[in-house]
Amino acid sequence: MGFHSQVIVPLLCDFGLDRPFVAKYRRQLFAHASGNTLEIGFGTGLNLPYYSPHVRKLTTVDPNVGMYRRARRRIKQAGIEVDQRVLGSERLPFEDYTFDCVVSTFTLCSIEDVAQALREVYRCSRRVGSSCFLNMGSART
Repeated sequence: MGFHSQVIVPLLCDFGLDRPFVAKYRRQLFAHASGNTLEIGFGTGLNLPYYSPHVRKLTTVDPNVGMYRRARRRIKQAGIEVDQRVLGSERLPFEDYTFDCVVSTFTLCSIEDVAQALREVYRCSRRVGSSCFLNMGSART
């Protein structure tokens, strides 16, 4: 990953996705998150303020080290335990049925093999858990 991916893309993500109209959808979506939660495509940590106290631990994955760097400041302010991993979501290093909830916002369009990533999400999720997705043009729980 070069300068553009590690510096410019994270800045653009913050600029484009840290907006009041998006915050409304984040609040609605994250009301359903609880327990041991996995966030794929963590990005710069824009979702952190919207997690409820019902989230005991947050594990995040994102392959862009530039996103990781920008997220560190938000993690310190969040007051939530975050296990941040720099990796893609197509091969998750977690055991089956690990997470109570899986979250993804504005990420699926950037994953090279979305079908494989969703299989991994399914594998790592408890069957009575929930999945919260917010993508371009839709908000679903």
